[in-house]
Amino acid sequence: MATGGKNDVPRCARMGKVEALLVGAGRGGVAILHVFRHYDWLWLKAVIDIDKNAVGMKLAESMEIPTYSNAAEVVPDFDGDLIIDVTGDPALAPALLAMRSNKSIDIISGKAAKLLYDLVRDQIHHQDRIQQKVMQLELFRAMLDISKQLESTSEQSTLLDHGVQSSAQLIVAHKALAVDCAALDANIVGGIGFDKLPKHIDREVLDRMIDRVKKRAGLTCVEIPEKLELSGIEGGFELAVPIYIDGVLCYLMLFQIPLPVTQATREMLETLVSHLELALVAHRRFKSLEEMAYRDPLTGLYNRRYFDERLEEELERSRRLGSNELALMFMDLDHFKELNDTLGHAVGDKALKIIATAIHDRFRPYDILARYGGDEFVAILPGVNDKTLQVICNRVLAAFDQQENETLAKLMDGEKLGLSIGACLVRSGSKLGAADVLKQADEALYRAKQAGRGTVEIVSIGLKKPQ
Repeated sequence: MATGGKNDVPRCARMGKVEALLVGAGRGGVAILHVFRHYDWLWLKAVIDIDKNAVGMKLAESMEIPTYSNAAEVVPDFDGDLIIDVTGDPALAPALLAMRSNKSIDIISGKAAKLLYDLVRDQIHHQDRIQQKVMQLELFRAMLDISKQLESTSEQSTLLDHGVQSSAQLIVAHKALAVDCAALDANIVGGIGFDKLPKHIDREVLDRMIDRVKKRAGLTCVEIPEKLELSGIEGGFELAVPIYIDGVLCYLMLFQIPLPVTQATREMLETLVSHLELALVAHRRFKSLEEMAYRDPLTGLYNRRYFDERLEEELERSRRLGSNELALMFMDLDHFKELNDTLGHAVGDKALKIIATAIHDRFRPYDILARYGGDEFVAILPGVNDKTLQVICNRVLAAFDQQENETLAKLMDGEKLGLSIGACLVRSGSKLGAADVLKQADEALYRAKQAGRGTVEIVSIGLKKPQ
């Protein structure tokens, strides 16, 4: 009794291949099946063993190779090239010689069969070692690339993009995507294999995939046999790889790759993903420390150190662009010392936080607002003119007055504060450095306080633009 399969093909369709019969489905037969499955040029016509339940018979059926329990059923009609006998029965080889259909069919049996197996097994083992070394080299290169990006990038999305590209190249994926799981629009933050990278994927589809990944907690590689189809993307994704940061699923990498994933590929991918996760954690912690170093702990605004660095940079950029104008605002609270002396520093700190929040909302997103020290605030305003600067100063005063009449009045138990503003507009052609510009704004602030406080004083330096 035989099972049919893909080998049931006319000889003319197998030109250039060696057609063979394998006799024996015990340990030797299984070994030969595993060895020769690596070679496309070897066509196994059938596997023969008197034991229908031999492990090699089951393996052959899984490989869609016909199986027989009686050599006489298939050998007399076999018109191929080779019969491999791995039964170890010395009497079987002569019987096979007698049964073969023509004398051009070679029979490998006994010690010759063992020698053939040993030679081919060693060759395949050598090839596997070479392939493993190549994959290890590619893994190290990918890890090095991610490490280099960690030193130079300021965005996690850049790390993810390099991570998904390195992973796709390592496991030879046709297409790959990295998706931000936390983003409301399921933003795509990296990918490979696309002429134009999509911006996002369907959020519901992503949520279902996230649920599936979470149910397989602990797995680095989640196979998707039915394929994950995404709108607007040709082909389905067969593999999902979760990226965790501090135990939270933050990103998901999707790959188009033939299944099943080999153990060697899985191990390489697990190593690369672990390295990528460590890089992302390190990046997040570095950014957090960097942010702490540049923030005022009380108000959350930038601190003096950050302000001084940015002022130099913005002045240099303004000079380089030539036509660009920049302003520096210096703000100081009136009667703040009296407030601290009367109600204490705790109330003073609360007032500073309220004021910082109120005036911050009146600046543009790209303006740089900092606490300069004590009750002093400074701001850098790129790309402003006389009119724009005056409007922003007025908005800041109005925001302060609103807080003075609402929140601050209750907090200060009748005590009154004021806000004075001195501003320096740096026009095109100015050669003044940061210290000189800051001095000009500070002197303008002094004149504002002398004029009655709660007022704005603006000074301009450089050439005025022609109207």
